[in-house]
Amino acid sequence: MRATNGYTSTHEPLAVESSYKHLVAAISEAHAEIQAEGTVDPEFDLQGQTEPKWGNHSMRRQADGVAQEAMRLGLIPKVSKTLVDFFFGWLLKELSRDMQIHYAGYDRPARRLLAQVTMML
Repeated sequence: MRATNGYTSTHEPLAVESSYKHLVAAISEAHAEIQAEGTVDPEFDLQGQTEPKWGNHSMRRQADGVAQEAMRLGLIPKVSKTLVDFFFGWLLKELSRDMQIHYAGYDRPARRLLAQVTMML
């Protein structure tokens, strides 16, 4: 992934602010297409709202939920709760105190393990 500045791709790391405009537009368009088809998603719950409100945080929560369920079912056996917390940025202050995590490198095997966190999406 590459970061964006408005509509221009940059070489800078991806930041939450840079993806928000594109993410919300893409999800809104996908939702409109699904509604037009008449497809019903049994897991889609507006929780009493009349219209969905999309955002980066809701996508992170959904991805985290999928990762937790995949771990529980044993579909991603090498992934731990700590790795999921690290990947999604939960509890970073506490995790940064663990020196093994703080100084962990991101060699190829480590990056492969991180990729497993979201492989079930």
